[in-house]
Amino acid sequence: MRNTILIVTFFTLNFSVFGQEKRTSLAESNIFINANYENKINDYKYIGIREFLKDTIIKEKEFKKICFTTFKDYSKEKMLEYYFESFENSEYEKLDQNLKTIHKVSFKPTKTQQGILFYKEDNISIEYVDTRNYFPRDSLIANEKTPRKYYLTNKTETYIVVRPDLKVVELSAQGINYTKHLLGDIFTEISKGLKNTTPISNSIDLVIGDEIQLFYRRKWYNDSTQLAEYEDKQFKNIKYVSDTLIEGHKALNLEINGYNYLSGQEENESFPVILKDSGYYVGQQFTKLTTFKPELKIIEQDSLENYISLQTYTYENIGNKKFPKVTQYYSGSLYRYYLLPYFPMPFYEFGNVQGIITYVKQDGKEHGKKRERTKKTDEPNIRKIRTLSKKEIELTYFLPKSAKVEWLFYSTIESEPKLIKVTESKQGENIIVLKTPKLKNKGNYQIQMEIYNDNGKSVITHGFRAKIK
Repeated sequence: MRNTILIVTFFTLNFSVFGQEKRTSLAESNIFINANYENKINDYKYIGIREFLKDTIIKEKEFKKICFTTFKDYSKEKMLEYYFESFENSEYEKLDQNLKTIHKVSFKPTKTQQGILFYKEDNISIEYVDTRNYFPRDSLIANEKTPRKYYLTNKTETYIVVRPDLKVVELSAQGINYTKHLLGDIFTEISKGLKNTTPISNSIDLVIGDEIQLFYRRKWYNDSTQLAEYEDKQFKNIKYVSDTLIEGHKALNLEINGYNYLSGQEENESFPVILKDSGYYVGQQFTKLTTFKPELKIIEQDSLENYISLQTYTYENIGNKKFPKVTQYYSGSLYRYYLLPYFPMPFYEFGNVQGIITYVKQDGKEHGKKRERTKKTDEPNIRKIRTLSKKEIELTYFLPKSAKVEWLFYSTIESEPKLIKVTESKQGENIIVLKTPKLKNKGNYQIQMEIYNDNGKSVITHGFRAKIK
């Protein structure tokens, strides 16, 4: 998996808001990992799954009884333990199955307190954890969402990190060993999929005309409302249009029509999905024909480093029908990986970008609703780039007002740009044919549009892949 090829990812913006998912859903993940961290290497020891059993009253205080299952491979030997956890009365308390206190700290503002960490009663100090990832930053002003690190005053490597607003302990550590609660949408999704234990397959059974729409949006939580908000990014309509043979193997020709909400640019391309007896290729990415069920395990390697591999499947409502989606997580990757058992299009997510299937056409029946293009008219934008020949491209672009435009061409991202044309362009949509240096079929290039008007200069750069017949 270290060498997988990115299949479909998107990284652009356009604003819209919908949905009522709350920030507290981040804590619905039931997945934990335990590891030693030394010499900048994680040595994973076990994966843990928590299960809430019941609410109970202990010492006139409300606790949740939890079963905690640990393993190296979900399909093999497992260890069970039980504990009780409470976030009542502005404090966190954890008891073992014999009701002995493991941790007890107060959330009331104080630099130090008497408390208990890892069964040890002692002086405990607090430190607020700054999770902001932007610069410049002013001094941290802690609020109820700020994670709090509680540590033994005289033994700083012994600590827990609590998120009181989510009612979770995100991290607990003793020296190099730590246990981390994996928080986030993907781990919540994997947790939900644990109940789906009946194996499902991804055999290819398409008819010409079958289609999906893959829609990407940026997701975050509003600080005031605590509700999820979204920002439209891109969509791609992916349609099975015909069959062909490539080196003796059947291939499905897929046609992609996409749209970028930020730039207003349309994208059109086609590519084959090459079928083999054991799976299929989308570009260089091979997907095995197999069955899917919960698979969570630590993968050992020859080197000192090992990694975590998690997989479950869930169902998404698209229109009035449920469709399965396989979710995969790999601790050595920055990406989140998804497979659609009903359509041969793996896709990735990155950062806070979320991918969803909004529309499916299957056996002539339509499910869900396609997102549509919205023409961007408030800023200059390149709407379409089409290859005419080895030395010509056609551009469709929009200007909110008339302006002088200089067109520059990059043969590679690192190359120096070449000025290829200067135009006086009118307000509105324009179409222009540009002479270019010689293009290679399937080569990647960039066009830069420099706009000069009364407001100064603005620059737009877009990449394109040459498609020469």
